[in-house]
Amino acid sequence: MAYDVTDFDKEVIQRSSEVPVLVDFWAEWCGPCKILGPVLERIAAESDGRWALAKVDTELHPDESAQFNIRSIPSVKLFVDRKVAAEFVGALPEPAVRQWLKKNLPARYTKELERSAQLLSDGKSEEAQKLLEEILRDEPDNHRARVTLAQTYLHTNQGKAREVVAIEAGSRYL
Repeated sequence: MAYDVTDFDKEVIQRSSEVPVLVDFWAEWCGPCKILGPVLERIAAESDGRWALAKVDTELHPDESAQFNIRSIPSVKLFVDRKVAAEFVGALPEPAVRQWLKKNLPARYTKELERSAQLLSDGKSEEAQKLLEEILRDEPDNHRARVTLAQTYLHTNQGKAREVVAIEAGSRYL
């Protein structure tokens, strides 16, 4: 769901520490903005909260527009962890926007995967396994989670490690 920004620091910068925030810089008079806006809103509605869509009217927020060097609209910036992670200018067609998002949005479980790798490094294989199995229940095709899960079994249960990898490889290589 899209929202109009009233407090940029709070609603974009700070919020991007919790969830990626896609900012659509636009204006009422901008024809291409009227084409891109509904595309972004439709894709955001399908995102299941994986990212947020913030709308910034450049006429109402000239300071933010200047701060982020907005020279042409529509202009879209993706904020992740309080920084601009990616951007594009212009009204891209929907397939191009979807591809751009796929390329630039961080993986859903990045922090959890980092934590599981740290748990494994700390010798806490069982805790890592539980975390990784939760990820795989939600995202069965998460290759990084599956490989890390197999690594948790390498020294204790090589058969289980092979089984986890076999599922990943479709049993083609084992």
